[in-house]
Amino acid sequence: MQQDLAKEEEIKKFIRVSLLCCQSSPLHRPSTLAVFEILVNLSYVLDSPAMPTYLVSNNKIYNQHA
Repeated sequence: MQQDLAKEEEIKKFIRVSLLCCQSSPLHRPSTLAVFEILVNLSYVLDSPAMPTYLVSNNKIYNQHA
């Protein structure tokens, strides 16, 4: 049970890092070194990723900043 929770938290961390790396502005993306430190350091506190600037649904693009 404890191991399952640890794996779930690790997966959530990978998803959050992925979302941070996909930010529309390069200024909001972490550096390669920061990503490495996040993935290696178990106690690293992650920022919350911003909402994406666009969403793709049913082959349509919705721009949230229009």
